[in-house]
Amino acid sequence: MVKTIATVVCGMLLVGATNASAQGITWTDKAFVNFSLGFQPKSQDVKTDAPPKPLYDETATTHFEHKIDGGGMWDLTGGYFVRKNIGAAVSFSGRSTESDATFTSSVPNPAIFDQPRAVTGTVPGLKYSENWFAILGVYAIPVTDKVDVFLLGGPAVATVKEDVLVDATYAEGASGPVVTPRVENHKKSFWGAQFGVDVRYLFTKNIGAGMFLRGSTASGTLVGDVKPEPGGFQIGFGVRARF
Repeated sequence: MVKTIATVVCGMLLVGATNASAQGITWTDKAFVNFSLGFQPKSQDVKTDAPPKPLYDETATTHFEHKIDGGGMWDLTGGYFVRKNIGAAVSFSGRSTESDATFTSSVPNPAIFDQPRAVTGTVPGLKYSENWFAILGVYAIPVTDKVDVFLLGGPAVATVKEDVLVDATYAEGASGPVVTPRVENHKKSFWGAQFGVDVRYLFTKNIGAGMFLRGSTASGTLVGDVKPEPGGFQIGFGVRARF
């Protein structure tokens, strides 16, 4: 996907530079604001284990699995040109989702040694969100008097909030063992990078529409063995304003 974005960017820059030179287009923008709604297809698989616990002179264990799906996102980017078509911008974007987790437990039998009982279940509605802040360099190419291409890239910070299954308790019920998972919400920020291309078409002198293709990446450890990988390939469409 990174190679695809790079190929698209290079092609647009080549066409834009040729057209701008041929038509004698002069860059006059001082600032811009982009608002987009988009989609991030990347999903994440989260697997954790509850700490093993002694029970009936044996050990009870629980394994959790949780898939965080990709989905919709929003983006707000604004920038200022400091020298002709070279500028700087800040970008805010984010998304949130909910999904269910499953668990599989092995619970010792109080009546029969070495005959553990299997318990499975679902933990509904685990929440996940990621919010991005990026400081970007901007290089703009006028392709025609209505079409412009923006190349953006720079450092970014992703703030992740995630419900994590961290433990389980065990009890005996009327029909067998009862397993109660424990969920904790954790929040942490990770350094990363953001880069991509934005194409703008102007309907009037100051208002238009556009789309972006972008890659966002960040990584680190949230808690225990949980290592979120926020971002990935992103695509969006929305309103473009120039000043």
